[in-house]
Amino acid sequence: MDSTANAEYLRLPLLLLLLCLLSACATAEAPGEMATEDSAATMQYDMNSWKSMIDEQCRSFFDGCNNCIREPGKVGACTMKACASYQRPRCLDEVAQSGEPMAPKRVQYVCDGGSRFSVSYHEYVQDDQRLRLRDDEVMLSDRQTHTAYRLQRERSASGEKYTDSAGLQFFARGDEAMVTRQGEKLYSDCLRQP
Repeated sequence: MDSTANAEYLRLPLLLLLLCLLSACATAEAPGEMATEDSAATMQYDMNSWKSMIDEQCRSFFDGCNNCIREPGKVGACTMKACASYQRPRCLDEVAQSGEPMAPKRVQYVCDGGSRFSVSYHEYVQDDQRLRLRDDEVMLSDRQTHTAYRLQRERSASGEKYTDSAGLQFFARGDEAMVTRQGEKLYSDCLRQP
């Protein structure tokens, strides 16, 4: 036999050995996950745990790794963090948890150049006027022009996005925000105020 024939005979046993080693590694328990009587009491969560733990009426939830939103009957959108381990999923809707309407909230922003605006959630209050907002609406109050705009929530890959029919858009992610009108920046590099 020549050397190429010997190499062919060795290739198959080596391939089988490699497959056996890989399958053994895939089925081995990870360190710290050894089956014990106590491990049944300690729940392990994964990327799909929220599907059985979060009520379908919940619109804003923590899936164990990311914050997510969804509309009834529609697929939701989540932040895109990668997590090595998952925590207990939970609903973030105050309505779903308490049965009471969500408390009104007004968030103030200061932008480059000193421009200011605020965004009201759940209720807009101006002087003696009160306007109840739906969960998918906000009211943006522009302090420079002394005008207010009612905006509707839109799907966003991350953060919040609200628009109106005239092309005004409010984007927020974490403590940062931006306002545009028909694609042109009105206010940029805006920071949420405490």
